[in-house]
Amino acid sequence: MDGAIGPRGRRPAVNRRILAYLVVLSAGAAAAGAWLMATPDQAGPDRTVVPPSVAVSKASIVLRHRGQKQAEIASERVEVSADGRLATFTGAPQAVLFDDGQPALTVTGSRMVFDRQSRDVTVDGGLRITTSRGYALRAPSGAWNQQAQVVDLTGGVEVVAAAPTAPRSPAGGDAGQGRLRADRVRYDARTRVVVATGNVSLVVGDLEIRADSMRLEQGPQLVTAEGRVVVRQREMQLTTPTLRYLLQDAIGEASGGAVLIHKDVTIKAPQLRFDLREEVTTAQGGVEVAQAGNTLTAASLRYQAKTGDVSADGGVKLIQAGSTLDGRRLLANLQTRRADVREDVTFSKDDTTVTAGRVVFRWDVNEAEAEENVVVRQKDKTAWADRMTYSEPSNRLVMTGRVTLEQMSGDRLTRVTCSRLVMTLRERDITVEGPLRVTQKDRWATGDRGAYTEATRRLVMTGNVMVQETDGRRLQADRVTISLVDETFEAEGNVQTQFVIPHRP
Repeated sequence: MDGAIGPRGRRPAVNRRILAYLVVLSAGAAAAGAWLMATPDQAGPDRTVVPPSVAVSKASIVLRHRGQKQAEIASERVEVSADGRLATFTGAPQAVLFDDGQPALTVTGSRMVFDRQSRDVTVDGGLRITTSRGYALRAPSGAWNQQAQVVDLTGGVEVVAAAPTAPRSPAGGDAGQGRLRADRVRYDARTRVVVATGNVSLVVGDLEIRADSMRLEQGPQLVTAEGRVVVRQREMQLTTPTLRYLLQDAIGEASGGAVLIHKDVTIKAPQLRFDLREEVTTAQGGVEVAQAGNTLTAASLRYQAKTGDVSADGGVKLIQAGSTLDGRRLLANLQTRRADVREDVTFSKDDTTVTAGRVVFRWDVNEAEAEENVVVRQKDKTAWADRMTYSEPSNRLVMTGRVTLEQMSGDRLTRVTCSRLVMTLRERDITVEGPLRVTQKDRWATGDRGAYTEATRRLVMTGNVMVQETDGRRLQADRVTISLVDETFEAEGNVQTQFVIPHRP
């Protein structure tokens, strides 16, 4: 990923080679031991029995099988124990192993000991194995157990593998370079498994995995890391107790409580899966995403690092600067900082709560749009509309469509219907546009426009205003002011009244 984890180009092929090289290099000591053991326990008819306690200086031994050279061993000194069991090579011993007659591996160390009975081999004093392709293994000491078919390397091990023909990583450097470091490395030749323990570090290109212990299986090309696992790649860092990483597929699975940091985005989840090739991260089990003081929680989540797209399902909650957005499903972009929340959506800010079928929220500018059965609730007001826009920078809330507002004043209810309502967020003043209708207990009024002032709790209606009483009285005027406190009204401009004269027999 660009900032998340993800190799590019021909990385999968390189990963396969890396694991193979790690296994081959770790097995180098085993191969060295096997070829050093080519001498039989008992002398044949054409061989001379080496007397006990024999020492030979500047010896060179060539081992062949059916005429094909298998190994060539050179040493300043070779000693054979009194019982003829141990052969000790000292003085910069060097063993060259051949494959089809060509040098394949070179093994060096300060001291090599070969047990003729068990066919075990130990190397002390700076074991170094190099290949004809430039791969190298270094360790203070190593041992090959013939019966168990296991190589043990201890004292601080380093395996370096390089593929100069591999494509270069987009972040720079050779994508084919690989390095494994650990306090101890064990290779099982039967199962073809490498186990590294103690300060383990695996580097492949620009990807690094650190852990307390690591298991590399050559068959499925699977890396299993445990204990304080840290994965780093460019702008990405992942920490987790347990990691499974498939080298061929470039896919990792973190469990036990993973934390992924990509640029300014932090993702926390009990289980997390990342695809390096597609640059996609999925998380489940209760996910939390944090970015610049904003927090998103959900049951499951999918994050596309290239585009910044996020999709979340199940109990979605977005918290930002005092506002909360809840819903069932969320589609968001972390780059544009825009979220689209659907199904049973609730948006809350201070004492204002909005419910709707869908809310689009921009948390960079604190603006929201709602549609589908929009309901806005405040302490003494409830409003319904087809659509709503909310903007803190503009200090207003706008409702359009079939708008209905109900406001309580003591035990009195005032209902307003209109086509457009604008409310200031701080002052709570309201302007409405017609066709406007205001209904109170014993009267109703219509007009073109209206303006309500929260401080005085007075509604001023203008434009073809008509007030109708329940007893039949009617009033027309250019301007009517209605007090929601005591339910009185005042009329101004071209006032006309109509009275109903009761009929008397």
